[in-house]
Amino acid sequence: MSSALILDKETNFVLFSKYITSYKVWNQLSDELEKHNVFYGFLPNTKDIWVRDFMPLQTYNGYCSYVYGPDYLMKDPELSVFISRVRDCMPSFLTCDFVPFPPLLQKLCLVLDGGNLIKTDKHMIMTDKVFLENKRFGKEMITELLKQTLGITPVYIPWDESEPYGHADGMVRYVGDDTVLITNYYDFDPPFRTKLIKSLSPFFDIKELHYEVDKPNKNNWAYINFLQVDNCIFMPAMGIPEDEQAQRQLSEIYKCEVVPIRCEQLIRMGGALNCISWNIQYDKGFHYCANDYGAKDALQLPA
Repeated sequence: MSSALILDKETNFVLFSKYITSYKVWNQLSDELEKHNVFYGFLPNTKDIWVRDFMPLQTYNGYCSYVYGPDYLMKDPELSVFISRVRDCMPSFLTCDFVPFPPLLQKLCLVLDGGNLIKTDKHMIMTDKVFLENKRFGKEMITELLKQTLGITPVYIPWDESEPYGHADGMVRYVGDDTVLITNYYDFDPPFRTKLIKSLSPFFDIKELHYEVDKPNKNNWAYINFLQVDNCIFMPAMGIPEDEQAQRQLSEIYKCEVVPIRCEQLIRMGGALNCISWNIQYDKGFHYCANDYGAKDALQLPA
């Protein structure tokens, strides 16, 4: 059994696809990352901007990959070309002998998707779409494989089928101390909210986002798809009244700085900041040449 998963609040380094630099979000996001002393780089050989989905989970023993073959890409030959392979995309500076984290140590023989893996101290939250993608195993074996490989207990939540990918990171995020935050189903889908709370409440205390606005924006679910690095949250924003309310609520719940990043283009494509990023805990004393990964100068992570 491996060590526990490294949580978002324990990370200090973020990697992206170089394709993201051609999107409007990048100028503001990169400026804010640098302003807040968050170091970043770029993954090699990615096929699209959505790096969260295929990159491995980080544990205190290394990394754990899985089978990345989501049905929403596999069913269409024109889309299947966008399936990135984790071995091709692992940066060389993470697999060198002198890096404290070794290369991939484990591989789960499950079809999984990083957007459907919400890490907590004792559990991993995922939608029950995982059962459809792993029919040959069944729920009991899926649960046992996750326990044995990652040392955590999965918590299954209902798939919000208005979202075709079956991801959990547009629904729920971990706060800490056995507390989770769910998006504002209270505002737009009370029946589904009831189902979601029922699935989570045996394991977690639950907080909820909610917005008091005259004309709710159909995309105001997206605030929960934030990027959390150390004690800072980079929050999707859209230039709408809900932005300020979401920023205030996240700041109060997480007790940290919340930085709004305009993400309309990404949100229209079905994702936001968690989807485009892969954040890890990285050795604080290690020097690397950031020019190889797209940053401006050679950098040193803060001691």
